[in-house]
Amino acid sequence: KYTLGSLPLGLRSADGLSGRSVNVMIQDKTGKLWLGTRYSDSGDVSCYDGKRFTSFKNKNGSRFSNVRSIIEDKAGNIWFGGQDGLVRYDGKRLTTLSTNFTGYIFEDKAGNLWTSEANINGTALYKYDGSSSGCIVVSRMIFGIAEDHTGNIWFGTMNRVGCYDGRSVTEFKN
Repeated sequence: KYTLGSLPLGLRSADGLSGRSVNVMIQDKTGKLWLGTRYSDSGDVSCYDGKRFTSFKNKNGSRFSNVRSIIEDKAGNIWFGGQDGLVRYDGKRLTTLSTNFTGYIFEDKAGNLWTSEANINGTALYKYDGSSSGCIVVSRMIFGIAEDHTGNIWFGTMNRVGCYDGRSVTEFKN
């Protein structure tokens, strides 16, 4: 299995790495590294298998822009979000679930996906349950998503913390 500590130093674009400013990096269950880079740097989603980088392109053949988050779900799908929206890679193909800017992605214990996505009124917390999606709350900005031991979904914003208990949102302000 490939380990993070063995990533060769000095990798360059000639080695297949696109972009220099890495926003996010994860290691999947098979040991591959997934990297998301910024748009000002020729942003991209790249996968490093220990020998070479593979870059992924969106439907129109261009690079993904300003990739902000990457996760691997329980089923082994790779999800990433950024300027081009929310995208799932199932090992064979890319599927775009939203074209809204997606900043954060989180999978809860039940396998639901939670995202922070731009919308007309700010940033919204969305829940994807595998067959449909729904907006839970809209805020100015959402900077993080987590689940507590009882299943409540917590999220941080510019000026408060919110908690969704499955029925309603409670906000805690300074």
